[in-house]
Amino acid sequence: ARGADADGTLFSAAVLIFLAMACDVLDGTAARWADRATPFGAQLDSLCDAISFGAAPALLMFQFCLPTGWPPRLLWPIAALYVAC
Repeated sequence: ARGADADGTLFSAAVLIFLAMACDVLDGTAARWADRATPFGAQLDSLCDAISFGAAPALLMFQFCLPTGWPPRLLWPIAALYVAC
């Protein structure tokens, strides 16, 4: 079977997004516990959240829907809207 998940890449991406969620919880907790919260850390956390929970799921959706016949002209705006929200 030839498709977007022929070699398990979509599953791997989903697992990595879940791992990012776990790390997101742990890093904030560790920073507060160690009393090492900084403004730079807060900005870096926001950037990581935008990538892990904005861009990565949007690209995952794009890759998942592409082989099903959805036109890329429609998928890109949907993915961009998700990231923007």
